[in-house]
Amino acid sequence: MAVYVEDIFLDNFVIDLIILFITGKLLRLKLSVLRLVLGAVCGVFFVVLNLVFGLSGILLIFFKLCCGFLIVCTAFKTYSFKKLMLCFCTFLIVTFLMGGALFMFASALGNTIISETGEIFYDVSLPIWLVLSTICILFFTFMQIWRHIKKSTLKSEFVFDATLTNCEKQICVKAFMDTGNLLLDPISKKPVIFITYNNFKKLFNVSLEEIMLKNSKSVRYIKSGSINASSDILVVNLEKLTLKQNKKTYLFNDIPLGLTFKKLEKQLNCSLLLNINLFNGEFYEQT
Repeated sequence: MAVYVEDIFLDNFVIDLIILFITGKLLRLKLSVLRLVLGAVCGVFFVVLNLVFGLSGILLIFFKLCCGFLIVCTAFKTYSFKKLMLCFCTFLIVTFLMGGALFMFASALGNTIISETGEIFYDVSLPIWLVLSTICILFFTFMQIWRHIKKSTLKSEFVFDATLTNCEKQICVKAFMDTGNLLLDPISKKPVIFITYNNFKKLFNVSLEEIMLKNSKSVRYIKSGSINASSDILVVNLEKLTLKQNKKTYLFNDIPLGLTFKKLEKQLNCSLLLNINLFNGEFYEQT
């Protein structure tokens, strides 16, 4: 069987580069283009080295594991052995998945040739860029699915069904637990939550002009921010807040409600930002 050096270099270099890139993205590592390229070059060198020595059986498996470990050491900068082993295991898993995808693709559209040394070569009539593009599309599709799963998990943990009551008015919105919101009302010492302007109008008869001019007697303002940058936040005491999640109900009375002009609906698909201090056991009744 004729083996062309340019085919070995191109195919293995690009495939190793994609595998290393996927590995880094899955582990959220800080990637270096130079290190990734050097890792892929090492992969090509080891393939050529194996063709020269013609290893097979257990020796071939051991050789490939050692080569994979050296490739990972070259491509990723790690400061602990535990993290290095995580990179190596992830690299192996992605390599197996990539090899299976290539084998399936080549079996469907071409031929797979297994040499005496155990090396697998793909004889596909389609250009290599199309094969690799297909693999990349599959990878990014997988990443989108993975992000959707993580977002759904995050939503189940941090999103609540909220009912806000003020006098005779009542609205129902989605609420998000903002772990970065630690603001406390200096008067009542209670945690401040934030609601969007459109929903604020449904609860309180305060116009935007009154808010901007700060001449409404029904609202008050508290300072927020650092020494170098501070701002006044409009706050109103909310009569009643009910939160529901996973068959649990939390009842809050007389909670400071702040106004925000951020587009929470587009950013978080919610209209109410909760305070992490709400659930310390002091401010709510659980039913």
